[in-house]
Amino acid sequence: MVEKGTYKLKKGLAEMLKGGVIMDVVNAEQAKIAEEAGAVAVMALERVPADIRSAGGVARMADPKIIKEIMKAVTIPVMAKARIGHFVEAQVLEALGVDYIDESEVLTPADENYHIDKLNFKVPFVCGARGQEKEKEKYQPFFYQTTPLKFIVTFYIIVNYIILIV
Repeated sequence: MVEKGTYKLKKGLAEMLKGGVIMDVVNAEQAKIAEEAGAVAVMALERVPADIRSAGGVARMADPKIIKEIMKAVTIPVMAKARIGHFVEAQVLEALGVDYIDESEVLTPADENYHIDKLNFKVPFVCGARGQEKEKEKYQPFFYQTTPLKFIVTFYIIVNYIILIV
């Protein structure tokens, strides 16, 4: 059973990540390399979502087995992506014990109209952000603070991230 994470704990985790690098990884070996290189967290992926979609596939949550292996390999926080609207993927990720969930638009959406109700989860969510003020307004009242984390994807494109603490 996953115990409720307190607001204080979630806020503290977000503060620890502030200004750090989060690296996309597809296996435990890459996660170890990212940790040794100074990453503050890793994002567990099955493959690069754009590659999956371009091959005609459905980009979905990484295999739980891969996520577990990554979690065992590192001491830094592990994040994982769930498809937009796919609350069951988010429930699986929470049950696995990931540190953050990203309801991600880069994966194939499960529901175009309805997002995951984040208030039903104890684990904090992260989301991509291009303009911090615009994103801050968008996520009120669920918004805690804008956290300018640098998220380096496979092609090393840097974007900002916001930690939603609900």
